[in-house]
Amino acid sequence: MKYSEKLNLLLKGVKMDEIKQLEEQEALEVAEAAAKEEKENQEKSALEVAQKMVKDLEDKLAAKEDELTALNRQFAEINNKKTVKEEPEHKDSAADVMEQLFKPKKEV
Repeated sequence: MKYSEKLNLLLKGVKMDEIKQLEEQEALEVAEAAAKEEKENQEKSALEVAQKMVKDLEDKLAAKEDELTALNRQFAEINNKKTVKEEPEHKDSAADVMEQLFKPKKEV
């Protein structure tokens, strides 16, 4: 409380004890406001840190997804090349298949 405010209160007939109570109340309100502001600043900084962590994790996840996509593409290419190169060991004609169905040969 400013000195001029105290003087005005004294001129209005307010007692010094009441002025001290008002000063204590004002100091308490200022302390509460400062504590509240500090808490809000901490929450903001914690939120900013959390948002940064989320963004970093999203970037890492996107990089892993890109890597996985590239590996899947390479796997498919290798698999396709291998499939094209493989030829069946023996080609059976339709007559051979029908004969095998009705008169199976015992192979050991």
